Formats: sequence, C-alpha cells, structure tokens
Amino acid sequence: CAQVVGDYHTHGDYSLAGQGGKAIRTSNPKQDSFNSDNFSGGDYTGISSDARGKPEYKGYLGTPSGVFKVFDPKTRTTGNL
Repeated sequence: CAQVVGDYHTHGDYSLAGQGGKAIRTSNPKQDSFNSDNFSGGDYTGISSDARGKPEYKGYLGTPSGVFKVFDPKTRTTGNL
C-alpha cells in the first residue's frame, strides 16, 4: 500500500496577466504578474489541505529561475532545496 508524502509542481515561465486572464509570456522575471518564483496562496492552501493527518507531508515547487523550493505545512516554513 502506497502512502502519499508530498506533491511536486512547477510554475511556468514569467508572464504578465493579459485581458481575460490569459497569461502573456515574457521570459523576464521583472515582467511577471504571478510571482512565479514562489509558492502562491493557492499552493499553500492546497498543500496544507493535502497534508491533514500526514505530519511528514511536504510540497515542492520548481520555479522558472531553476530554483527548487519546499514548503512544510507542519512548521509553515518555506526554503530552497
């Protein structure tokens, strides 16, 4: 029996928010409406929800800058790998 102990996802390239919610790719971290190099509010909420009853559970993120991050919902801390 497998036990899920975390999740991993990536954020796309740096982008600006266009009309109708469509992202416009810029490939420039200075032109990024989404704070793509960090976990979003929805990421924190989803990971925390998935972690209920699983004290070892962590969320991982690959960013457009090439940095990999980890969020530990038990301690509410975020760091780089």
